[in-house]
Amino acid sequence: MLPMPVSSLRWLAPDENRFGIRCLDCREFSRAMITSTGDPTVSNTFTMLRSSLGEHVRGHLPRNTFLVPCDPSYPSLKGVLDGPLSLASVMEEKWDIYLFDKHLYFARSWTGNLIFKSDAEFREGRLFISTISADAKVSGKDRRYIISQVDYLIKTHLYHHEVPHPLPAGLPDDVEQLAMFSFSQYGRLAAYATFEDTVGLEL
Repeated sequence: MLPMPVSSLRWLAPDENRFGIRCLDCREFSRAMITSTGDPTVSNTFTMLRSSLGEHVRGHLPRNTFLVPCDPSYPSLKGVLDGPLSLASVMEEKWDIYLFDKHLYFARSWTGNLIFKSDAEFREGRLFISTISADAKVSGKDRRYIISQVDYLIKTHLYHHEVPHPLPAGLPDDVEQLAMFSFSQYGRLAAYATFEDTVGLEL
C-alpha cells in the first residue's frame, strides 16, 4: 500500500456536511491510494475470487462467531437473485457481498474470509435485517460498531450511496491514522470517517 499526502484530510463540523455529524473527509486520500502486494498468493486469490459465485461462503458462519441482534431496514432491492451482489473490481476495493437463501454474506475481497453474515428478509417493499453473525476476532464485540459496519456496507455496496463509515471506539483522533485505518477497511470507498452514529442516516 503506497502512502499518499495527508494534506487533504480535515474534520468537517456537522454544519459543514450533508450528514449533520462530525466526520473526517478522506475522499481524496482514499481515491489516490494504490494497493500493491508482493505476495503472489494474495494476488492470485484475489483474481480467482473475481469470478467466484460465492460457494466458498454459502451456508457458512464467520469464524469466532458473535451473534448480534439488530433492526435496521432499507428500501427493497429489486430483482436480486442468489449469488454475487457486489464484487470488488480492483484491489483497492475490499469487500465482496453475496446473497444465498435469505442471508447476506460479507467477505474480504483479498482472502475470501467471511466476516459478517446477516439474515435478509424482503417484505413490505423493504429489506429487513434482524441478526448479524460477526467474526469477533476481526470485528470485536462492540455491538454498535458491528451493526454500523454492516449498515455501511449495505448502503455503499448494494445501494451505491456515499455515506460515512464507522470508526471503532478507542482509535486516536489523528487524521493520518484514521485515514489509513479507513482505507484498510473500506478501500477507495472510504469517503467520510466518523465516531458518531451512522445507522440512523437514512438513504
